[in-house]
Amino acid sequence: MVQKLTVNYNPRMKEDEIIRWLDECKSIVLVGPRQAGKTTLAIYIANKLGGEYYSLDRDLDREIFSNTETALTETGDFFVVDEAQEVKDIGRILKVLHDRGKQFVVTGSGSFDLRGGISDYLVGRAVRVELLTLSFEEYLLWKDERLWKLYKREKKKFWGGEEPKDALLLREHWKRYVIFGGYPEAVLKGPNVLRSIIDLYIFREVLSHFNILEREKFKHTLKLLALKTGSLLNKESIAQSVGANYRTIDRYISILRETYAIFLARRKGRSFAAARKRPKYYFFDLGFRNAILEDFRSLDTRPDKGSLLENYVARRLREIKEDVAFLRKNGEADFLAKNFLIEVKAGGKRPRKLVEYAKELDLKPVVVRPGRVEEDRGILYVPPWII
Repeated sequence: MVQKLTVNYNPRMKEDEIIRWLDECKSIVLVGPRQAGKTTLAIYIANKLGGEYYSLDRDLDREIFSNTETALTETGDFFVVDEAQEVKDIGRILKVLHDRGKQFVVTGSGSFDLRGGISDYLVGRAVRVELLTLSFEEYLLWKDERLWKLYKREKKKFWGGEEPKDALLLREHWKRYVIFGGYPEAVLKGPNVLRSIIDLYIFREVLSHFNILEREKFKHTLKLLALKTGSLLNKESIAQSVGANYRTIDRYISILRETYAIFLARRKGRSFAAARKRPKYYFFDLGFRNAILEDFRSLDTRPDKGSLLENYVARRLREIKEDVAFLRKNGEADFLAKNFLIEVKAGGKRPRKLVEYAKELDLKPVVVRPGRVEEDRGILYVPPWII
């Protein structure tokens, strides 16, 4: 059934990208975590462009997309398909519709694309766009447009070679963001909803769709990962702690990646052997991670504040590009980003070897740590809320 829905919409940075691709006659496969706002954004775009909205968890809409003939006759030139995982052959049907001149935005649960193989059918026809939970910039915009303008102004100063002067307010909001994360509902209604978000993820997104029988082992795995955010991924150690075999843990990790709970940072190296070494892992949303641990203590009192800071930087890099890489030399782990070699430090001594290592690679050494912007003996020190 065609629906014209109204939604309470707050701006998302991906909106312009989606409109731009649609203007180039591409369709969109909109992916990302459950409850990150994919449906809201898709409905908003449908309304903005005069399109139709179909949700395949409803019988009438599912019947329309049950075969190519009815989908061709019942749909208009532009439409949105939500909950796409509910129709087994939806990828093939959408391919035919696109080839007949129709455009669409298709979305669904966190792993709908992988389960339905939609992107495989739409190669060359559709663009895959990720919508994650709110970035820090979006978080500020949703909280108060004045905060967002302050952020943009201070960031412009930084990249223009000036030292930001009015960062205290940004820092306090950033400290809250790394504890409660960027799930839209949590930002709008408060962090108490995070528990229900976790429950929906585990019981609806994972256990039901992936047929996991030993749910306690899966939950134990998720908690172990949360406890060691930013560590090298050691599946053998996790298997031993959980009491499961390696193949089971390997499957759990794959599911957590497919459903946008965690992502990996690959070790950068010139050799094949270096690339095969263990990656590091991070959570897409720190509110999700902290809710798993049921730990919402303030950042200044936490023993894991270094891990939270590193996870934030990794997530920020992941927003910019999908391939997050790190280097490991003499016990130090550093991120690679464009022309920068980045080390993350919650405190402690000056990283003496960073300058030497960056010089070898012809990169600019950067330390991300709480504090003010400064440059000292060849190292640029940057607070996390300005990157």
